[in-house]
Amino acid sequence: MRAGDSIAIPRETPHEAVNTGTAPAKVIVTYVVDKGRPLKDPWPAAK
Repeated sequence: MRAGDSIAIPRETPHEAVNTGTAPAKVIVTYVVDKGRPLKDPWPAAK
């Protein structure tokens, strides 16, 4: 990705972000959650 790019990750999709460049990265994250539900439900452990 380049400066100014954006990405949307679908609900309940496991993901991981890794900076593969040589410069530090700054990220702004916005979460949209259901009212009254926790931000994160436990995800089943990988097999």
